[in-house]
Amino acid sequence: MNKIFTKAALAVACLAVVAGQASAQMVGGVNYKIVSKTDKTAEVTFLEGDDSGFEDDPVYTGKVEIPASVKIGGTTYTVVGVGKMAFSDASLTSLTLPSTIKYLGYGSFWSATLPEKFTMPASVDSIGENAFWGTNVTSLDLSNVRKIGTYAFIECKSLEKVVLGSKLDTIPANCFESCIKLKDINLPSTLKGIGKFAFNECYALDSIIVPEGVTTLAGYCFGKCEGIKKAVIPESVTSLGDGVLGACTSLTSVKLPSHLTTLPEFTFGYCAALKDYEVGDKVTKLGKQAFTYCLGLESVTLPASLTEIGADAFVKTPALRTVTVKAQVPPTGAVFGDSTYTLGTLYVPAGCVKAYKEAEGWSKFANIKEITSTGVNTALAAAVKVVAVAGGVSVEAAADAKVAVYAVSGRQEYAGKPGFIALGSGVHVVVVGAKAFKVAVE
Repeated sequence: MNKIFTKAALAVACLAVVAGQASAQMVGGVNYKIVSKTDKTAEVTFLEGDDSGFEDDPVYTGKVEIPASVKIGGTTYTVVGVGKMAFSDASLTSLTLPSTIKYLGYGSFWSATLPEKFTMPASVDSIGENAFWGTNVTSLDLSNVRKIGTYAFIECKSLEKVVLGSKLDTIPANCFESCIKLKDINLPSTLKGIGKFAFNECYALDSIIVPEGVTTLAGYCFGKCEGIKKAVIPESVTSLGDGVLGACTSLTSVKLPSHLTTLPEFTFGYCAALKDYEVGDKVTKLGKQAFTYCLGLESVTLPASLTEIGADAFVKTPALRTVTVKAQVPPTGAVFGDSTYTLGTLYVPAGCVKAYKEAEGWSKFANIKEITSTGVNTALAAAVKVVAVAGGVSVEAAADAKVAVYAVSGRQEYAGKPGFIALGSGVHVVVVGAKAFKVAVE
């Protein structure tokens, strides 16, 4: 977990706010600060203490109702925001916010205890950094929110459902980190990027389908999501960070963009449930620890394009028994575990056995054999069955069959092997060898 804030840091932040705050005015038991005299706008601010120490400062408790407007010094001001640290550490049994609220500022509800049925006004356009850090909120409708700050919902350990809207194009760093109960979240089609650690340690997520159009997935954005069984990352992703799916210990089905030339560092590190994987045919390098601690990995296929294997890529893969390498020149950096060397089989292209027997790292394999080409005819000899299931399609065919899925527009959505393929709702064309099937996914 990437934590940079502590209670002491919170105190420093709050003191900085106090130092810069104009004199607040209390109306009906709530403090307000004028934002603009010209526009006649104001925001809710925190209760002021006696400057004897942060932890002794008063906080809002019980029932709080914020009106749409307040009178300050004889002038009526529209309440447009919840200011920095306004409700930090508050303990509220009821909170009413008006439809005039446009923003929730930095740390506005930091560590607050919110009402069981907390409702955020649909008028809210932006949410500041650390706004809900550590609150008890369980459900959020962010349909109209355009911008969210980093760490906005980190450690909201009761948060189960979030609705995101089409105005949002970026989920920032650490946004939902350690929301351990979060299991229901939609990723809008307008999304372009997901920041570092954005969903790290969201244990309750069971699948992730990144929408077409997203271009950037920053490092560890889905790291340690231990409940994820399947993940689909679309072709539109051109920047894939380290460890995006690292430590997803339940992951069994995954699709990465076919254009990748590097499998980033720690991509599948600690993905203990992953049993077999075929690296994309354009990959030239496996990053460090790419498959480290994949305790259940039994089979891996490496492409003809591969030239380099990063340090510790296959450390602690005790079940690995089948390694297929299509590269005629042995890639550098190959290091496998003793059980793989002694009990496993290395399959290499025809005429390349001698080269692999003499290559550093590869020479330790006790069993090195040539790849036997079965061809398309063998793959199609087995019965082919394509069935729409919840969240995608199930393709039953010979293990060496080539499967491709296309949208009705002709855009390719998947290329790989038979099995479960996660797809969005709608009509898809599934091609297995020379056979095509049209299926509707609900």
